[in-house]
Amino acid sequence: MPTRRELMHHSAVLAGATLVGSWRGDLARAAEPLSSGRERFVPARATSDLPPAQATSDGIAEVNGAHFYYWDTGGDGEVILLEHAGTGSALAWPYQREVFAAQGYRVIGYSRRGYYRSGPIPEVAEAPGSDLLRFMDALALPRAHLIGTAAGGGNVARVAIAHPERVRTLTIACSVVGADADDYRAIMAALAIPGFAQLPAAFRELGPSCRAANPQGAARWLELEQMARSAPPREGGTAPPSPSWAQYGTIRAPTHLIYGDADLYSPPPVGRPFLRHIADSELTMIGESGHSAYWEQPNVFNEVALDFLKRRSHELQGQP
Repeated sequence: MPTRRELMHHSAVLAGATLVGSWRGDLARAAEPLSSGRERFVPARATSDLPPAQATSDGIAEVNGAHFYYWDTGGDGEVILLEHAGTGSALAWPYQREVFAAQGYRVIGYSRRGYYRSGPIPEVAEAPGSDLLRFMDALALPRAHLIGTAAGGGNVARVAIAHPERVRTLTIACSVVGADADDYRAIMAALAIPGFAQLPAAFRELGPSCRAANPQGAARWLELEQMARSAPPREGGTAPPSPSWAQYGTIRAPTHLIYGDADLYSPPPVGRPFLRHIADSELTMIGESGHSAYWEQPNVFNEVALDFLKRRSHELQGQP
């Protein structure tokens, strides 16, 4: 039975969706919670101390003239490949690396081009997810469990659409993802605030609970954010269009959508339309978390991410 706190939280989300919907047509219907049991709320828990750095093999992977910095826990287990945010890099995952590896997975994190110790950004804009596919080719990884946060979430989703044979399971965390659809654009317009992109990164991407209750962790996140880029973002060019709802409907990998209830970029109503259009999907909302749930609530994030992988693993038995 839900706790009183969970019921109050659920009611607040419903009320918020209704208010926004009164402002713009059917927006509330697009973003409202489902009643099918595919969505759950997990309360916040105390965050562990930032773990010390572990000895993990690292190197540079090269393929077709591109090179990528990465680390690899090794082993013979199924591969979990971690795709970082626009404010992150391969260094962003200390809370996940050892925990996932202890469950028998081979865990790999890498930096996209333009990020920590990887090569330069290509002159010509490429489709999101291109670096992920190149990196998988460089390490001869035919398939992996893909976990992407923020911008990385959009990248892993596009790989799941275009190359389903490369994806065991798909986890999209705290991501706007992107969709070429009017209802999605209405949600994003309702969230838009002039000048938001110019606010400090730690304010935009860390929730207030993290900054208040875990200042050491927030300071370390900011250090890693400032180390993340090896080159500034490339200006200009035309970004490729986002996928349509019909394209998201072709995703066949079991899909886990993880969102923080204090995320200023992508609160749970951003994720619910993807829950509706990706048939084999579920959504977990993490309490007191902003745009970096993997860092702000790592104990909860790791628990729900591993629970999803384990529950769905029986469907993947015998697949290469």
